[in-house]
Amino acid sequence: MPEEVVKHGGKHVIVNLQATPYDDEALRINGFIDDVMIKLMKKLVLEIPSFILKRRVMIKKIKDENNKEGLFIRGCDDFGTPYQLFKRMKVTFSESQEIIDTTNEQEPFHIFPKQSITSKGIAAIKFRFQRNYLEPDLTIDVDLQDLKLDQPVYYLLEYDPQAKEWIKYSRTTPKKFE
Repeated sequence: MPEEVVKHGGKHVIVNLQATPYDDEALRINGFIDDVMIKLMKKLVLEIPSFILKRRVMIKKIKDENNKEGLFIRGCDDFGTPYQLFKRMKVTFSESQEIIDTTNEQEPFHIFPKQSITSKGIAAIKFRFQRNYLEPDLTIDVDLQDLKLDQPVYYLLEYDPQAKEWIKYSRTTPKKFE
């Protein structure tokens, strides 16, 4: 990018701890970008917004080749595109009290309880994340009545890394459908 700026006669600032090939054409600041931006925002009298990590999960009711009902669960981005978020999960079905742990599986997770999933009860889904932001496990309750065969339901999960806590989860729609 610095080449393009210089090529078109623009000016730029490089914030880096080491020298770069473009230092001669730029205002060079030797430092960490976080430190520089904090000072710049303070000088401009602008508040630095807090960072909230947003994760999305897609859940849908499916049937296997034997017509047995189950759940399909996976992480996704803002547009519903598959995105690997979870190391494992544990699903507890309220009606049967059956617990399924996905210890040795990878996304997407296919959860098939011994008893068929009916349209009543709750599936308590405990997510174990990749922990890139040290996020703790989160359990969400999914009302099985809300799930229709092969129709995905999306949840937005919001985490505050400063407080190290999940602040909310809610049903949502991917941006591709908004």
